[in-house]
Amino acid sequence: ARQPQQRKRPPRHGAAQVARRSALSLMLPVLPRPALPRALARWPMAALWIMTASVSYFALTACAWLFFNSRDAHATLRAQVSSSFFDRSIFVFATATVIDVLNALFELKTSKLDSILLPTFIKALPTATSVLLRYWSPAVVLSKWGRVVIVQRYVCWMHTTPTILVCIRLISTSITKAELFEAVVWNEVMLVTGLLALVLPTALATTACFAVTHLALLPVLAYMYRGFTEAIANPQMHTPKPVMWLSFCVFVALWAAFGAVWDLALFDVISPLTEERLYQACDFAAKVLCSSTLMLRSFKGVDARRVAAMRAIEEGAKQRAAAELDDLLERKRMFIANVSHELRTPLHGIMGITESLLGGSCGSLMPDVRHQMYIIRTSGARLLTLLNDIIDLNSLSQQTLTLSQEDVALSVVVQDVMDLTMAQVSPRVDLVNAVPPGLRVRADAMRLLQVLNSLLSNAAKFTHEGVIRVDAEPGVAHPPGGGMAGMGSGQGSSGGVGGGGMVTVMVRDTGIGIPASKLPALFEPFEQSDMGTSRRYGGCGLGLSLVTELVRAHGGEVWVESSEGCGSTFAFTLPSGLLEGGGDGA
Repeated sequence: ARQPQQRKRPPRHGAAQVARRSALSLMLPVLPRPALPRALARWPMAALWIMTASVSYFALTACAWLFFNSRDAHATLRAQVSSSFFDRSIFVFATATVIDVLNALFELKTSKLDSILLPTFIKALPTATSVLLRYWSPAVVLSKWGRVVIVQRYVCWMHTTPTILVCIRLISTSITKAELFEAVVWNEVMLVTGLLALVLPTALATTACFAVTHLALLPVLAYMYRGFTEAIANPQMHTPKPVMWLSFCVFVALWAAFGAVWDLALFDVISPLTEERLYQACDFAAKVLCSSTLMLRSFKGVDARRVAAMRAIEEGAKQRAAAELDDLLERKRMFIANVSHELRTPLHGIMGITESLLGGSCGSLMPDVRHQMYIIRTSGARLLTLLNDIIDLNSLSQQTLTLSQEDVALSVVVQDVMDLTMAQVSPRVDLVNAVPPGLRVRADAMRLLQVLNSLLSNAAKFTHEGVIRVDAEPGVAHPPGGGMAGMGSGQGSSGGVGGGGMVTVMVRDTGIGIPASKLPALFEPFEQSDMGTSRRYGGCGLGLSLVTELVRAHGGEVWVESSEGCGSTFAFTLPSGLLEGGGDGA
């Protein structure tokens, strides 16, 4: 069979295409690639605005120099206004710009950077314009009446005024980008028609531009009024309200002053030198005093709002984390309860089968087999005890464990537990029940049996010779000494329950004892004196934790006194019951 020939694909990147891409890579500022906006997104908003406005400023300056440039206008300007006149504005604006630049260097990684960069740009453009008027050949033209019109100043205003409008949006609470764009458009219309009113040769065109210029000012003033009133009403603004109202009044007065100077110059009421002086004063007040002093103080509220927003976000995150943690804990409790109950069913089956085999249901067993069956039964009993402890702890943690309290003869319960524990005790250890026969406690008999069984089993496990003794007496008897640690409900402090209202039960042994450093954590779940003890004697450390919770549920407390090599004394308190004679246990 003839195999189809594979057609070779032409190279995807030819030399011409590579050269074209190299040329495009040099034009990134003009033709951005898809990855460029992602990189620019990490820049501050003020930096992007300044970059765009700077490119626009120099582009419009070049266009104005091409279309509005006259040698006669230059000569007239130098004759009426000396070049040294602009030195003052250069010094003022350049000094303010340098101060703001230094301030921005200290705020590069803070939220105040935008509020510093924008006023810096507002003062940098008048500096550049003054330098052009002083040392260069700016765009100037003669009006139809022979008056000098400095086009370069209008180019500067077309960029500084929108920047001021951006600053006003920062201190407002609801002005949108579309509303900002609309105010900027009206401002540009006002400046363009104002320039055309001075340049156009016919009276009709001048009158029309004059009317449009004054009407376009109204939306700009409305935008400013809305921004300042929202900033004044914002409770997070740290600048006093009188200062904010003063800022608004100053801005309105300056805008009116610019318009008044323009009107006087249009009707040739003031000389060019006076016009320059008035414009210089208005520029200084608007751009240096307002943008630096009043606006920058108002921008402190922007940082306060950002801090408040971050705190709200952090608080919300903490609440969500706490809710998730509670949910996880609830799921853990449900999992433990379900798994423990499910494990008990097959375990009961294993133990039942083992008991049946040991009872001879399948005939007599060989000694080795019977021994293994005993091991299975013992291990099953230990596992069942562990599962019961886990279920009880889970119920106690959810406060769903129900106690059936009644008057219980303490001596009888202690004796029953000793009979059950006898098989675990070493032959060289004596069990002594020293509880007074008539002493009764108010407790759940089954839970009391569980508490005593855990304490006596621990004592039997760690006592190889000597005595295990159970004592009881009315009242709360904290043993003296420093090797003592306890966990309780707070009701059983010495004398705290009136003494006679409680009964103290003590389980003493002459076993290996507990190091003093291990006593504080002894009643925590899954805690033992050391890992060697766990490997040698078995257990998982749930017994004492369960004892603590059960005693607490009865309203008592648990404590221990021990020293290594000298035995231990575990004691707990329970509410006293009635004596057999009918009197109070007190």
